[in-house]
Parts: sequence; structure tokens; C-alpha cells
Amino acid sequence: MVVKKPGKPTRLIALLRGINVSGSNIIKMADLREMFAKAGMKNVATYIQSGNVVFDSPGAGASDTEKVLEAGIKDTFGFNVNVIVRNAEDLSTALSEIPADFHDETKTYFMFFKEKVNTLTAMKKFPHEDSNDVLSIFPGHAVLYCHNGYGKTKLSNNFVEKVLDITATTRNYRTVCRLTEMAKK
Repeated sequence: MVVKKPGKPTRLIALLRGINVSGSNIIKMADLREMFAKAGMKNVATYIQSGNVVFDSPGAGASDTEKVLEAGIKDTFGFNVNVIVRNAEDLSTALSEIPADFHDETKTYFMFFKEKVNTLTAMKKFPHEDSNDVLSIFPGHAVLYCHNGYGKTKLSNNFVEKVLDITATTRNYRTVCRLTEMAKK
């Protein structure tokens, strides 16, 4: 009998959608780290209170890891939360795809999609003349530039989800940069 050594763990980032927002779906980060550890994840670290977790996965694919984490959250905290898993390369790619005219990092946001989208079909669904904000869509994410800030954009996470019929979660430029750094350690 040949016993295989487990492969090298994969460093991943989990982006939880809709926790600790407006008093709903409250999860303490220490409790979230503990739940991830119980789900078999190693070297678990959280970043700010909005559901950003960097961890080593025992080797399952992103889709399987999402399912394990969603089930763990449901079992531990009693409510459903969508989890979107990416790696550092995915976040680095998103950062590299910021259009040149997005000159203010404080107005730049990323929407990470749970499902892949057809970019040409998706872009046709957004009328550009209705907003000063700019949305660039890629298969697994979008980059959004909000001229007057995210709180005033018509292109909110909920709106984009509804138009594209997908699940997404949004993070600002600074958070994506920090998560990328944490995942590369």
C-alpha cells in the first residue's frame, strides 16, 4: 500500500458576502477564525470586520472550499452566507486590470463574482449614460470607479447582482491590496 503525502496547502482568500452589515449576520472574527480551523483550514487570519479571511486550504478546489465554508458558517452561526474564494493571483490580476483612467484609488472598488460571466453580454446590460461611474466587467470580477464615492453609486453590489443574476461581494482598493499581501506571505 502506497501512502501519499498530502500536497502543499493552497493559500486562499475567502470573501464573505453580507456579514456584520447594518447589525445583520454578526460574526466575531475570533469565532470565524475558529470555525475555519474546525473546517480544516490552517494559518487562518482575518482582515477587518467585513468577512475577509486568508488561510491555507488542505488542497480542495475553490468551489469545494466554498461549500465547506458555507456549511460551516450555517452550522456554527445559524445563517446562510455566500463565500467567494480566490487566490492571491486572482486578486493581483484584478488589481492589474484597473483601467488607466481610474486615477483615484479611494474611488476604486472590486466586485468578485461567485459565477463566471460573459463579459460582452454583461457589459451590454449597463447603460453608461445613466451614471458618471464606470464599471469594467471581467469573467470573475468587475472593477468599479465611483466618482462620488461608493455610497452614492447606482452601480451597487445589489444592483449588479440583480442585473447579471449572480452573487457578488464588493471590496475597496485598499482591502484588495492588503488581502493580496497577506495571501503572499
